[in-house]
Amino acid sequence: MIERLCDTVVVVIFFAISLMRVSAPAGNEAEFAQVRYIGLGLLGAALAGVVALGWFRRRSADAISGLEKWLKKLGFIPERISVE
Repeated sequence: MIERLCDTVVVVIFFAISLMRVSAPAGNEAEFAQVRYIGLGLLGAALAGVVALGWFRRRSADAISGLEKWLKKLGFIPERISVE
């Protein structure tokens, strides 16, 4: 499972880098003006996702207990299907 995730992240990073390196054809500069920014955003989102997954791996128990407390406070999940 983790191999598929890593493969997907690598493909997204390579695509983002290629978007940042693309040069606009003559006469179409206005249409390609935002492509570099989209590439930067995609690269930032991929790296933020990897950092978030690393954080979640180390602190999953705290994150899950906090989520359970928050959902219990909201009353979003009925008691009959809750974890406890």
